[in-house]
Parts: sequence; structure tokens; C-alpha cells
Amino acid sequence: MPHISSLISMKKAPHIFFDEETLRKSTDSEKAFLEAMERKLDDNWFVFHSVRFTDKDAHDIRHEREIDFLLFNPLFGFLAVEVKGRRIVCKDGKYSIDGRPCNPFAQIRQSMYGFANLLRHQLKSGVPFRIAFAVAFPFCRAGDFEMPLRDKEALIDAGKLQNPETWITKRIRDNASVSAAQDATASVSDILRILAPTSEPDDDVGALLAYDAKEIERNTIDPAQFLSLFAAFPQLKVCGCAGSGKTMIAVEKARQMGERGKRTLVLCYNTLLAKTIADNFANGALPVTVKAFYDFGAETLQLPKKSLAAHATDPRAYAFISRELIKYLAQGGVDPYDAVIIDEGQDFTDDMWKAVNLLVADDSVFYVFYDPGQNVFHTPMHLPDFGIPPVMLTVNCRNTRWIAEELSKYSPERIESKAGMPEGAPVKTIEGDCREELAKLLDKLANRQKIARSSITIIGAHSLGHTSIGKDRVVAGIPISDGRENGAVAYYTYMKFKGCDSRIVILLDVSDKDPRWDAVGMYTALSRATSQAYILRKG
Repeated sequence: MPHISSLISMKKAPHIFFDEETLRKSTDSEKAFLEAMERKLDDNWFVFHSVRFTDKDAHDIRHEREIDFLLFNPLFGFLAVEVKGRRIVCKDGKYSIDGRPCNPFAQIRQSMYGFANLLRHQLKSGVPFRIAFAVAFPFCRAGDFEMPLRDKEALIDAGKLQNPETWITKRIRDNASVSAAQDATASVSDILRILAPTSEPDDDVGALLAYDAKEIERNTIDPAQFLSLFAAFPQLKVCGCAGSGKTMIAVEKARQMGERGKRTLVLCYNTLLAKTIADNFANGALPVTVKAFYDFGAETLQLPKKSLAAHATDPRAYAFISRELIKYLAQGGVDPYDAVIIDEGQDFTDDMWKAVNLLVADDSVFYVFYDPGQNVFHTPMHLPDFGIPPVMLTVNCRNTRWIAEELSKYSPERIESKAGMPEGAPVKTIEGDCREELAKLLDKLANRQKIARSSITIIGAHSLGHTSIGKDRVVAGIPISDGRENGAVAYYTYMKFKGCDSRIVILLDVSDKDPRWDAVGMYTALSRATSQAYILRKG
């Protein structure tokens, strides 16, 4: 049961599953109903056409059932819909088509209960979602028929199809014939495996990505609310696990300071993370400066860019910048800032902290955000002492539950997901020739599934030239770029990509024999994936 192009192009449209041949042979009324759903429902909805299954009644007699449309929203539940066309007639409360008795309301009610039984059997639990039923007359109005009131209340006529989402949501919420069992749970992927059995599990990637993104956004921490709790603290350390919202809070603090006219400096270790944070202040309306520490140091010292580029991978160059910056700042080369905010503070060396302290006045706001679990450079952590313990963020609100569960394997403490976070898909580990396995994976995701290449990031422990990709940087017909480029799938080391995220992350050349793939490396790399992660291990 393939899905239509609106799904894989990530439009704000429902995820629609159908069989092309079945849809081609379907009635005009079914096609009209499907078109209305595609136009009017958003990407919180999943639409399944022609759902067929076998059910047994109370007398153990088997019945072949078909539901024209199942509409599913994980927030509300299911609506089972029977669609009829212009030939439907209702006289004295009795329905017929071309003179043959046919009660679509009784038909869909029976099929709805059969579907509930199907869920119970497949999930081996109670029904985890409400289920309601409805009948759709796409070409007719309720006033055209003399039907019982209860049937009118379950009817989607041509008028309601103009704005169906409100009615459908209310119908599921207020008129569900099957209630959700309190002890039953199921993920979107569970539902897709039941209702799209002709698809491979991986064929649901596009639908799951869109749903996960929506749910992660809905469950994201409110940074302003967090900061309001600590407004009385001008100096604060915030220690948080991966995905707990540290960077979001740092950005919000910088924005608040800037809106008060405070001269604000945001520093982090990674250039890529600095660019991501700086995008929030790109219009230049606020007095907020965002820099990677060594870029800030080089610009402040006015070091020649060509010389810096030539020594970009030399640790001695970074040590030189730190020492020279300390000297320059000690001589009053830069006035202290009203507010200094450090993100990824676990990466800062002692010399970096010495320089930062010279940028902070006694009355400056000074916030430090850090995660010891992502100390990828194994830097001795000598963070500033503010005389109070750090605020602890222990709940993950960026990654799906499956990814958070995998992260717990590499974290000193279990990663707890925020209530309401989507389950996502299990993290997949594939062992073998990593380049060959990468080709298969990219062919499936980018070529066949049409997942946007910008949604996929390959993460390794070494520079691109020292990976299994090698010199030939085209894999499965897809260019692999050292960084983000149009039309390519990006490659980063986890050291460089730290602090950033991607919907799909592929860990490349993982090996227990490589010291860079220790627990810290695995934790940092995996936590970059918001929705799905794949681990390609050397065979």
C-alpha cells in the first residue's frame, strides 16, 4: 500500500495510503472524498483507503469486511467511513441503492467493531484509541433525505466536506463507539504495520518523520517559562542531558538580554553550532553577538584569515589564540559584556575560561550550559563556581523514545523522555561493509523513499577522507559533501556536529576497536538524530 507524493514531499498534507489499482477502480464518490481529505486535513492525519480484513461475529462466523476510509489522528483516534454516491435513497428511514436494501450506517458500524477486534488481536491488548464511525455522501446534502436524526449526526455530507477536520475531530472525541482502553498503548509505527501490511516497515519513513517532527515540536520545552523560574539568579550553571533544551534556553536568555538593550555575547566551541544559534539573531536588531570561541578570539586579535585556515586542524593554533586573547583582554582590549552566555561549556579549556572571565564584569549576567556526557575532547571540566549547585535538566524533549532508550546505553544515567514524545522507530544496527551498506540505505531513503537529502546526515569519528566512503564521494548516485551542500547528503564528525541535529542520522564505520567510538562518542553522535538513527558497524 504505497503512499502518495504529498507525503514524501513533506507538504502540510495528510499521509495517504492506498493501492493504485483499487483506487483506480473505486467510485467517483470515494475519489471525491479522498480529494477532500487531501486538501483539508493536515499532516497530523493518516488516511487509509479500502481497508480489508476478516472478522468473526458472536456466532464465530467469519465475515469479509471492508472500510472505505480509515482516518487516524494519534491525538484523537480513528474514524471509520463508508462512502456512498448519488444513487443512495432513504425513504421512511430505510436505505436502498437501485432498489436494493442497503443501510450504510449499519454496515460501517459493524465494520468499525470488526476493526476494533482486529486491533485487539494484532496488538494483543485493548484498543488504544477511540473509534467512531461515519457515512459520507460527497455529492449530497443531509436535507436531501428524510433520515433518522441519529443518522444525520453521523453523516458527512457535501457541506461538511468543505471544512471536515472540525467535524471529524468532534465526532471522534464526542461520539466514539469504541473507547480507548486505559492500559493499552500503540505507536504510529504499530498502526502503520497493521494497516499498510503490503509495505516494508521502512517504507513508512516519510510518514513517521513528519509525525515525529510534529510531536517533538509540540513537546519542546518552553525556554521562557524555564528562565522565569530563575530570573533572580544573574549567574547560573545549567547541566542537562542531550536533547533537554539547553541551547534553546541559551538562545532565549540571549534574546531576553538583547531586548533589554544589554550588550550580550554568546560563545560555544563549534563553528557550526555558533552559526545555528546566530541565525536566531540574523536581522541584527538586537545587540547580541554569537561566535565560536576561537573565531571570536581570532577576530578580536585581528589574525589573518589565510594563516588561520592553514592551521585549522592544529591544536597548537587554538592554544596560541587562547593565550594571546587572555593577554589582550587583560590589557582592557574589550569592554566586559552586560551578559555572557556559554553553550557546550564542557568543551572549554582552562585558558578559555580565563579569557571568558575577563569578558564578564561583577554585575554581568553569566550563564553556562553544559553536558558532561558530551565531553568529546575529554577536557578537564573546571567550570566557574557561582556558589550554588547547577540546575539539572534530566528530561529529553528532542529525540524519539527509541533513540532516547538507545542513548541510555551510553549514558551514566538513564535518559528519560518527556511524556508525550513520539515513540519513533527502533535504532537499527547493520554490520558489514559500511560503504556497501550505506549505499543500500541511501538508495532506500533518498532515492526510493524520496526523503529530502537535507534531512539525512552521516556522522563519523574521522574526517571524510579517512572513512569507508573514501575518495569516491558519490554513493548510490548521491553526492556526499563535507558539510551541508545543495543536492548532497552531508557528512560531519560528531565533534563538529555536536549541538546540532538532523531528522535521520547514519553513524558510519562504528567499531569497538576505534577509541573514538567510546561511550561519549556514541552518546554524542546518536543524540543528533531527532527521529531515526542507523548504526553501520564494520564487519
